[in-house]
Amino acid sequence: MTNPTDQTPLRATHGGRRFRIEFGGEGIGYYLYVYEGERCTHDYLQDTLEITRRFALEEFGVPPESWTDDDETA
Repeated sequence: MTNPTDQTPLRATHGGRRFRIEFGGEGIGYYLYVYEGERCTHDYLQDTLEITRRFALEEFGVPPESWTDDDETA
C-alpha cells in the first residue's frame, strides 16, 4: 500500500518550466506533467514516486531538493 504522504501532489520549477507530480492511484503509478507557460507539453507515467523524481532529474535536470508540496489542483 502507498504511504499517504506519497499521494500529495508535488511541484517544481527548473529551466523555465514548471513540473508537477500527481498520484494516479493504486496500481496506476505517478504522473509527471511538464509545463511551458500554461501549456502542458509532456506527461509521463512512472511506477513509483522515487522513479518519477529520478526521471525528472535525468530527463529535465530537476534537482531533487526543488520539489515542494502542491495543494492546488491543476
